[in-house]
Amino acid sequence: MKSKKLSDRLADSESWLDVMVPGEVMSSGQNTDERQYSRRVIFITLLILFVMVGLVVRLFFMQVVDAESYATLANGNRVRLDVEYAPRGRILDRKGQVIADNTLAFQITVTPYLMSDDEKLRDQAYSQIAKVVKQKPQAIKELATEKGLDFPQPVVIAESLSHDQARRLEAANSLDGFSVDEVPIRKYDARGGLANIVGYTGRVSPEELEANEQLLPADYVGKDGVEYQYDKQLRGQNGWQRIEVDALGRPVRVLSKQEPIAGPDLTLTIDRDLQIAMTTAAQKEMAKAKVVKAGGAAVNPQTGEVLALVTVPFYDNNLFADGISQKEFSTLVNDANQPLYNKASGGGFSSGSTIKPVVASAALQEKVVDENTTINDVNALVLPGGFSFASWRPGGLGPMNIRRAIGWSSNIYFYTVGGGYGNIAGLGEPRLQNYYRAFGLGEQSGLDLPGETAGRVPDEKWKMEQTGEGWYQGDSYNIAIGQGDLLISPLQLAMAHSAIANNGSLLRPYVASTAGKKVRREVPVDKNYLQIVREGMRQVLTDGTTCECLFKDVPVKVAAKSGTAETNTPGGKRPHAWFAAYAPYESPEILITLLLEEGVGGSQFAAPAIAETMKTYFAKP
Repeated sequence: MKSKKLSDRLADSESWLDVMVPGEVMSSGQNTDERQYSRRVIFITLLILFVMVGLVVRLFFMQVVDAESYATLANGNRVRLDVEYAPRGRILDRKGQVIADNTLAFQITVTPYLMSDDEKLRDQAYSQIAKVVKQKPQAIKELATEKGLDFPQPVVIAESLSHDQARRLEAANSLDGFSVDEVPIRKYDARGGLANIVGYTGRVSPEELEANEQLLPADYVGKDGVEYQYDKQLRGQNGWQRIEVDALGRPVRVLSKQEPIAGPDLTLTIDRDLQIAMTTAAQKEMAKAKVVKAGGAAVNPQTGEVLALVTVPFYDNNLFADGISQKEFSTLVNDANQPLYNKASGGGFSSGSTIKPVVASAALQEKVVDENTTINDVNALVLPGGFSFASWRPGGLGPMNIRRAIGWSSNIYFYTVGGGYGNIAGLGEPRLQNYYRAFGLGEQSGLDLPGETAGRVPDEKWKMEQTGEGWYQGDSYNIAIGQGDLLISPLQLAMAHSAIANNGSLLRPYVASTAGKKVRREVPVDKNYLQIVREGMRQVLTDGTTCECLFKDVPVKVAAKSGTAETNTPGGKRPHAWFAAYAPYESPEILITLLLEEGVGGSQFAAPAIAETMKTYFAKP
């Protein structure tokens, strides 16, 4: 019989000692019980020897190889997280001109769990810091301990420090747990109301921290405008070092490290020079009209690219980058003229007669009239019950076809096609509302900026909910000429008119070049009818309400529409002045809308501002 292999013998619980211990140790004279007892004794002895050898080896490594590391841990070593804040990506205009950049600033932060365990030493630190940053020690203490003494992340104590303040703090003693950091902050080009497009950054809020675990309490994030909309893209990724420090806060070794990754640049469709020129032109005409608020938009009607968004008055977003005070912020928020408010996309206003090209498109498509139908613009239309709706010119404008009605902005014509009169049935409700919505009114356009309004397209249901009354013929009259409860923004008007100018595509407006062209829908109007409407808008300047002489310095043909919108507000406020124009007439590449709040006449004040803006645009190299 062959002997067992060594591995088989080791696996045999009764024979493993025979392998490990020489046979003569086990005397043949011993009985079975004695041999089993001897094996147990030997097994326990060997086990003890193994354990002792392991302890000796471990002690050697602890006392010799890792002696320094364990000594520092015994002295109270901790791990410190040093953050290197990533610069945000720059924001550029369509020509590559910088409108948001980064500059360095100083701040002091504290990592609470790294502060001294000695309360007296912590109080000394609070006092030293308070003296430099000109705050009370108690305020510093509250900031440092608000999240608890075991909080492991940096908390901002003071920001926007001067170089001298930073130097003095770095030279101070006994500031365990505190760190003076260089942080990139924004530097903006705030001219021409760019702030109301670009927005600003601010310290991350508790809600934002909770929603994004990658953020630190000392981080900056976008709070409004492009900075908010594209925050994730612009922010980049912070770098950090995990450093072991001794009880005195002195670095011992770097445990791990990650380099910061700057956010990528973001290019906008905005033309900085056009934005400034349009705002300047608007302000010039506002001074003549003695008004203080305005909003407007310039877009490419073929793509939806936003070239400019004007808001007057506007604010300086560098106030936020430098650390705005509560007093300054309250002043901005409580300003009756709303400089923080983007009137171009966020404001809802009665459109006045600028809405008439949309109504004309609907009337042609629904066969309410054709291009040759004549309606006599008389002094007034009188409805049953004695309600009178007047021509804007006493005595009336005379016979009107649809082109001439657009050119001369005939109220009588659009009352008739909107609500019906005599032998013309009119669009009425809900066809008026359906076409308004088809042209993008009453809904957000999809602009890639926060705060856009949906505006309002009133209908019978809305009116009943608001007033308890039904829809009357006079309600259709009012909204057919842009009065009553219809509310739109300058940007919504720009996109509705763009759909007419580009032959039927309702586009999404966008400010980031990466967003790209998107057709929201095709408006339900035959292209031949849209051409008739465009011809009417051309007549506004050639034989209508606005002198083409205003556009004499624009080297291409222009089509337009003016508007005067009653405000329907108490206090005797003047009407809003609207104007919208696009060029070149044959192949549009820019469309501009402008509203001067309480500016009275669109042709008188808004039109010259648009003409000046177009002059700048077409003078481009």
